[in-house]
Amino acid sequence: LETPKYRVLRSWRAGPGALDGVVELRSYPPFTVARKGMGGAGFGAVEGGGAGFNALASYLFGDNADGAAMAMTTPVGIDVSGGGAASSMSFVLPRDAARAPPRPNADGGVALDEVPARIVAVKAFAGVVTDGEVRRQRDALEAAIEADGGTAPVEAGAFSVLQYNAPYAIPWRRRNELAIVVSEVVAEEEAASAGEAAAGDAEAAPAGEAAGEREGREGVSSWYDTGVRL
Repeated sequence: LETPKYRVLRSWRAGPGALDGVVELRSYPPFTVARKGMGGAGFGAVEGGGAGFNALASYLFGDNADGAAMAMTTPVGIDVSGGGAASSMSFVLPRDAARAPPRPNADGGVALDEVPARIVAVKAFAGVVTDGEVRRQRDALEAAIEADGGTAPVEAGAFSVLQYNAPYAIPWRRRNELAIVVSEVVAEEEAASAGEAAAGDAEAAPAGEAAGEREGREGVSSWYDTGVRL
């Protein structure tokens, strides 16, 4: 089944134990989803998504304003906002339908949403997705992100559960993932340091001296030639 493309930036151990798993840092380009809000909130919504699944599957298989059927995709996502105040379920639209997707029925509660490019920390886990297991995996991923120190969650408490298998799949062969959208802390700090250094150089330059003359005398034409990388 078709799934969103992504690039693995790096990975690290989620903990010291052999069974703690691995965290992948992924870069996703934009993609389009069909989304439906879920009545529950927080972890209760993760297990109570039957109505959302049925509505989204109906939309994908042709119960839409244009009567257009699309192929099934993976993963099925459940997105929970920070603090569990709101949650929604989403199906990824096939790439060949994403540019001009079928219109949802007005009374179906399904909306189309373009997910922007983003960086996501992801931890895989097997088995049945339950409230308790999601809580455990979320705590483990948050701890691994904090211990690594190179990234930080964009929205505190927000996370997604991604499920790649049909509901009838054998539990120990199911592929699930806990995902948190993050930003790269190291890159931001380096950018800030580079900006401060540039400001300091400008203040230290003699009055009336052209930037090109000053850089040429020092033998460095730009910050890039020093080997500093943002």
